[in-house]
Order: sequence, then structure tokens, then C-alpha cells
Amino acid sequence: MKTCAYCGRENADDSISCRECGVEFPSEESIAESRKSFFVKLKQLFKRLNTAQQKVLIGAIYILVFIVAAYFITSYLNRPRMTADEVVRLGFESAGAQGFYRDEYWPQQAYFKSDWRGRYWTVVFSRKMKPSWVNPAARFKSALGAPHNIVVEVEDATGRATVTPLKDSPPGTGKILPIPPGVKVLGYTTQQEQNVEPATK
Repeated sequence: MKTCAYCGRENADDSISCRECGVEFPSEESIAESRKSFFVKLKQLFKRLNTAQQKVLIGAIYILVFIVAAYFITSYLNRPRMTADEVVRLGFESAGAQGFYRDEYWPQQAYFKSDWRGRYWTVVFSRKMKPSWVNPAARFKSALGAPHNIVVEVEDATGRATVTPLKDSPPGTGKILPIPPGVKVLGYTTQQEQNVEPATK
């Protein structure tokens, strides 16, 4: 079937023109002739250049081909072997082995990077619960006082993970923000509204 480039109507393979709008289809001979004329014009243009200009043009074409080939080869060799989901799963396992509980953290997006150190992934795990007036009785089970953020770097080739907790104030030592006047706090356990008196300075 031939599809008209003007109106989109489908026509029989042996159609000379579109039965909908009447636009003539280019014949195979005309297509071949146009391709031939393009290369002929290109060859004529090349012949108009002097020897030095021809060498410069050929050298520029070789350099362009080399750059494009090098780009695709480098991109292929530096492509990630692991997927983001695999990195997050491995990050959870590595953090768990260091004493950080999975149910207390949620992962952010895993990022892949390739530099002088090699190919590696970076994913940040942020603590779900915050020590504030919303749930003052909450206690964290994770190691090192359950830091707010944990950075896990995973080597793409070997899967070796490095867990780095980011330093922050231990729970309970930071400043507790006062409850804004008129705010109703949602209970942590019962999930019912509780009227809480605003904190005084």
C-alpha cells in the first residue's frame, strides 16, 4: 500500500496518484534519479575545490567520523551494568548489615556516574520518622542514633557497597519546634485527632 504524504490516504501499490487528493506519487525512476543527481552535484562541488581544500575537507570528515565513533564506543563501554532497582536493593542490604533498619528509611533516586574513580552508583536513604512533637515517644532502632541520611555508593562492576552515615544531631538533642497555635496533631498510634496545647517559648 502507498500512503499519500499529503493527505495520508492509503492507495494501491500500483497507483500513480492519490485517489483522495490527486497528488502524484514519485516513481522509482524519479527517486533513483534524484539520489543520483545529489551525488553528482556533490562530486561536482568536490571537484571545484583545489587540492589543499580537498585535503582539509577529507581530514575534517575523518575527524568527525572518529569523534562520533569514539563517543559511541565510550558510551557503550561505560554503560551501567546494574539497574537502579538492583542498586537500591543492594543498598538496603548493605545498610542493614551496618545496623540500619529498612523500615526506618526510604531510598531516593539512584544516580549512576562514571569518572576517574570508575563507574559507581550513589543512593541516599533518608529517615522516615522525625523526632518532633508529632511523635515525641518514638524511638529509633538503627545504629549510630539513626542519622537523618545515609549515603550508599555501589561499584557498578563488582557490586561492592560503601555505607556512609551523614553526621547530624542525635535524636532528642536538637531544637524542638513549637506547635503553631490552633494546629491539631494526628496521633501516631491511633491515627485520631488530638487537641494539643501550643508549646510556650
